[in-house]
Amino acid sequence: MTRLLRNLSIHSTVVTALTCLVTLMLVVAGLGVVADRNAQSNLATLNLIGNEQLNELNRADSLLNQAMLAMETASNLLMVGQTRQSNEQVEMAANRIERAERRFEKYLAAPRTAQGEVLGSAVDENFRAVLDLVKQQHASFEFMDINTFNQLRGELAEPLSALSESVNTFVDYMVLVVLIQSVWMLSLRESCLP
Repeated sequence: MTRLLRNLSIHSTVVTALTCLVTLMLVVAGLGVVADRNAQSNLATLNLIGNEQLNELNRADSLLNQAMLAMETASNLLMVGQTRQSNEQVEMAANRIERAERRFEKYLAAPRTAQGEVLGSAVDENFRAVLDLVKQQHASFEFMDINTFNQLRGELAEPLSALSESVNTFVDYMVLVVLIQSVWMLSLRESCLP
């Protein structure tokens, strides 16, 4: 009877040890699954920030700058009497404005974080202000009204400065988010390595 009790005690100890080992393996596997899900979520956020927000915003800003440059060139050409070349530049500017609007709409459609929403609203407001003035400048070429074009150029100085500042702030925030998430993912990856 004592021998049976001792065997039962050894058996219980082995079963308990195996149960603890299996539980530990399940916990480690669960942590791996949770880490994988977090990594996938972070990658989706990085994709959202990189592709759907920053790329579209930077492209829209670049296209708008190209449109303004084309209109400056058109203005200079018009002053020296080269109407045909001026009209070509005006057409190019119209194309760039249209493309900038499409890119900006894609940027607006992308979901944002709470902080990104606050910073993004300043960008939205400033971009629209600049876009409206650039469209007015473009419209002045229909009547070859260089005086209105020049007046609007002066009015663009402050909104362009505000746009530049708000875009820089927004981009700095987004880069910081990407950096923090990347560091977190690297630390998570290293903590999972043996």
